[in-house]
Amino acid sequence: MFVRTWVAVAQAQERAKEAVRLSEGGMEVIDGLVKMFPELKTDPDARLPDPQSFGDPPRGQDAVRQVMEGVPGRWWTVTGLVNEMEARGWPAAPNAVRQAADRLVNSDPTLYHRGTGEKTGSTTYSFRPFDRHPPVDVDMVTLLGSGPHPEDQELQGVDEPPE
Repeated sequence: MFVRTWVAVAQAQERAKEAVRLSEGGMEVIDGLVKMFPELKTDPDARLPDPQSFGDPPRGQDAVRQVMEGVPGRWWTVTGLVNEMEARGWPAAPNAVRQAADRLVNSDPTLYHRGTGEKTGSTTYSFRPFDRHPPVDVDMVTLLGSGPHPEDQELQGVDEPPE
């Protein structure tokens, strides 16, 4: 086991040396471009966008949607959603987040899912675009709407093509 650890450390050191070499080479390329085109030289901090320039942070259902769609397949508790939103500097009250997540699930149950955590028993929410089948409790009329599809209406009265 000690030998494997020693080999792994040696390999990690080699990868680190390669990363430093690539980084230094990249900096030389940038320095060369700045020498050729001095107008490219700017204060690095001046290139960072002003956080206030993006306008108001998302709220409610839009904020929950952005968090959930940022990590497809992850199951979020209300607390997890609130913590992530607060980490992004967005307003987040637990009851409002729960209501927004419920509205999101109800808006498209083929993409957004509600579940119950196995260990905690708390309600969880997930964005799962790869699971486009509806949950068992979804009424197909609600999901697909009632009446004929608009494309079917266009085909009414059209004869079959001759064979």
